[in-house]
Amino acid sequence: MAIYGPQARRRRTLILVRVAGLVVGAVLGAVAGRSSAPTVEDRVRSVRGEARAISSQLRVVSIHEEENASSLGNGDAGADLALRRTETDLRRLFRRAPWVPSKAAADLVADTAALRAAAPGQARTPAFGKQVDGLADRIETTFGASP
Repeated sequence: MAIYGPQARRRRTLILVRVAGLVVGAVLGAVAGRSSAPTVEDRVRSVRGEARAISSQLRVVSIHEEENASSLGNGDAGADLALRRTETDLRRLFRRAPWVPSKAAADLVADTAALRAAAPGQARTPAFGKQVDGLADRIETTFGASP
């Protein structure tokens, strides 16, 4: 003998099961999403690591200038390329670093562009190497990436 319940009770049970499933799914999805999302510390660490990489690239240019390295050849293309890359990387990095004031960001980009403009004819001088080193120091300080 089969036991049948009223249709209203079956419908109510079905609705409750569906709502409970949605709630459990939403909670599990939120927990999984939060646990896999990068934390603020992860983001800051990543930005600071990239700032260190940018300043390291500039220090290589500075060392090459001081040593009058043969890789410089007859022109200043190496310094120009490094400073162009630095300018591009800084613009991208500032979008990921909201703690850096916009004035500091604009000053760094402007100083990089001014140094790049001064590179032709001066890139092989010790004074230029010191300016590049100073820019690398300022980048590390601005992002809080100083060792």
